[in-house]
Amino acid sequence: MFPSLSSLLRTMLWCLVLLGVLRTTQGACGGQISTRTSTSFNSLDYPQPYGTNEDCMWTLSVFGSSVAIQLSFEEIDIDPYPSHSTTPGSCTRHYLEIYEGNPTSGTKLGTYCGNILPPIIIGNSNTMTVKFITTGASNSRYRGFLATFSSISLSSGPNSGCNNLRQLSTPSGSIASINYPDDYSSGTQCEWEITVAANKHVELNVLNFLVGGQTATCVNETKDYLSVYEGIGVNRKRLGVYCGWEPPTVRAYSNRMFVKFVSDDFVNAKGFCATYRSVDLPTTIPPAVRTTDPLGATGTVLPVGSSNRIHVTASVVVSSFLLVIANTFLITR
Repeated sequence: MFPSLSSLLRTMLWCLVLLGVLRTTQGACGGQISTRTSTSFNSLDYPQPYGTNEDCMWTLSVFGSSVAIQLSFEEIDIDPYPSHSTTPGSCTRHYLEIYEGNPTSGTKLGTYCGNILPPIIIGNSNTMTVKFITTGASNSRYRGFLATFSSISLSSGPNSGCNNLRQLSTPSGSIASINYPDDYSSGTQCEWEITVAANKHVELNVLNFLVGGQTATCVNETKDYLSVYEGIGVNRKRLGVYCGWEPPTVRAYSNRMFVKFVSDDFVNAKGFCATYRSVDLPTTIPPAVRTTDPLGATGTVLPVGSSNRIHVTASVVVSSFLLVIANTFLITR
């Protein structure tokens, strides 16, 4: 018995998709994608360099009640012009825009370019819009993006680090407070464990920071704060506790770092967005950073990678030595 004409057509279309002659919705320049669980989509021609002069828009939706969209990126490789900075919102040539709902009436959740993975983005509804905008500037090297979106319960944020622990092991990435760039929620705890290669160490660069208000204090890890530790588990050592508006840069002298963000039930603010990267172990004395670690005075300058350790300076040793000599001289007289 011969197959039907419709069956033959379906087979031919599928072969064309596999050969790359036709593109699926997920790999097209935009489209509507719906799922009950999770699915992936990517920029046009990915993993080959993307085209220019395009305005691609994907409308994402998940089925069900009391659910929202969680969006995560497996790769992003987009021209970071005007600089090599990956600060969210700084892209002007080629970039991704992400919206809660639709771009007309929804809230913008972020603008991204460069090659550092954006933080996992969790919406407050079952729809989200992703726009990929490219100008006429030529592109022969940047691959675009590959992303996955899934359905999650509105009462939780799996894999985000908030309301649970997220473990990260890529050489670079990013983390953010819950709801970022909107104000974080009250009574929230977010935790991240970062592990890089054994012969490297972790550097955390906070790009945007407003935790607890501009005049906030966070002594003894109280109120709203961001804590950073060297190492993970029970033997980790605290590098600093941060709040206010001045973004810190923190470096751990090991290949592991633990980051914790906590908010109380009172003042809420924008929160933070940070990137981390794996860097070579230093061969010189590290620079100092400003910390609000309660075990050092507020605003005390401590070497990067230390906070709760006793530092004996050369001047103290010399002064003590001279004092002993003076006392000995007086006694012998």
